[in-house]
Amino acid sequence: MTAIDAFLSIIDCGQAPYQRATLCCGTGSALWRATRFAIHEATPDDCGRFLDGLQRLQTQLVGLGEKKRDRTLDGRLCGLVNTLSAVVGKDEQGLNRAAEAFEDAWLGALPRVEPVKDAPTLPFGFDFKLDRLGAWLVYDVLWHLQHSKPGQTGRSGDGLEIREETAFLVVSAGTGPNYALRLVAELLPGPPGLVTPDWWPMGLIVFSQPVPHASAADKDRFADFVASTQGLLREVADRQKPYRLRWRLEERRAEDTPWVAPITGRSGEAAVVCLGHAVYERLTHRSHPVLNPSVAITATVPNDHPDVRRRRLGTVNEGTIPGKFQAVESAGLREVLVAAGQRPDPLPTHPSFTRVATVADAIMEISATNQYIRAYRGWVRAQFDDEWVEVDTPREEAAK
Repeated sequence: MTAIDAFLSIIDCGQAPYQRATLCCGTGSALWRATRFAIHEATPDDCGRFLDGLQRLQTQLVGLGEKKRDRTLDGRLCGLVNTLSAVVGKDEQGLNRAAEAFEDAWLGALPRVEPVKDAPTLPFGFDFKLDRLGAWLVYDVLWHLQHSKPGQTGRSGDGLEIREETAFLVVSAGTGPNYALRLVAELLPGPPGLVTPDWWPMGLIVFSQPVPHASAADKDRFADFVASTQGLLREVADRQKPYRLRWRLEERRAEDTPWVAPITGRSGEAAVVCLGHAVYERLTHRSHPVLNPSVAITATVPNDHPDVRRRRLGTVNEGTIPGKFQAVESAGLREVLVAAGQRPDPLPTHPSFTRVATVADAIMEISATNQYIRAYRGWVRAQFDDEWVEVDTPREEAAK
């Protein structure tokens, strides 16, 4: 059975494709494997069957966004399917349809995209202008089809300048799994300051938005993760550098299932801000990660100061704390950072935790060099303790 046959068997089995992770583009993605086969190995007949399967898939996906309460989902899935059809069917007009679909999925005003002097060459020989937001989102899909593999994204040297990552903690409702994903940010040549989600590797991950007329508490608890992430990364983006920033969530382990439950809420905001600062800092320190891969953080970033670094961290729902600590431990991470006033009190004892007050404190604590700074401070303190001799303060003689 070829990869196309495996994909078509899922499409035709009568089960909703998202239940089988057909479009969730991680290691087990049948769609990604079938697409690679269609591009590199398939016969014309196989390609025709694959294109027919894509049409049936798109029909099955109609209305999924409404069902999942994610207003971005239908448009971005339409954009993905149209891009795949354009590549396999060698149809450049399909890229225009994909760009329009991606823009239809954008919540809020479309960012203005300035033309770049040295735009990258499009993969697969397409002559497609990168003069709008949707075009850059299409380009990223093409980039992955050329440079990435299922579960293995392309690395620097393939038009990718810098990559940085940190842990993102997911707590499921009820008895669902708790786990840590990778939150990834990458810098690539493009319009300075442009920030976009990297839709293809995230596939069918659902990012629900709060329902209309939700209470203030529910609007905070079920906040739009994509909107929050976009806003914070735009604030920290360095518009003086000739790079755009794209971000995504990735599986850390094959058994992680990020498409099962919606990704919502604000508890990942501190991780987003730390990652945004780190990916630009890494332009200076290219050979080593800026962030400590064994440390996670869970905290919100209220907009209480114009300088992001000086903002005080906010607490997260205390009911999620046990699950987040469990996710940190299950992922083999060593430490979790929380806001200074985080409850419950006391916090779980495993893994270890550190309370941090501001974004600047969090950036310092989560940095890869901080473990050495801590060790040095400990050494200095030990030397001080060894040399310390307590003596009485001399008293002045009484004036005669």
